[in-house]
Amino acid sequence: MSDKPKIDFGSEAESNDAGFEEEYLQEHTERSRVKFNTRLRADLYEKLRATAFWLNDSTITDLVEEAVRKHIQQLEQDRGESFEILPPHRVDDS
Repeated sequence: MSDKPKIDFGSEAESNDAGFEEEYLQEHTERSRVKFNTRLRADLYEKLRATAFWLNDSTITDLVEEAVRKHIQQLEQDRGESFEILPPHRVDDS
């Protein structure tokens, strides 16, 4: 049994927006990107850079996004359901 919270965002038939307000969804479209840091093995990073260089129409970001998207889709397919997107939350400093 998981300790993760069960949050009801409505039925799949109603919408597939994970319960976010329409205004929020418009502000965070597919074109929106967030910057984050991660670590890769040096050889993998060099291969990634070389691939982006030789594929003139691809950037490192494009390649990473595509790989992550495909991997998540495969994980969801193996799992038999989508991963639930939790709404943004604020952590108080108290």
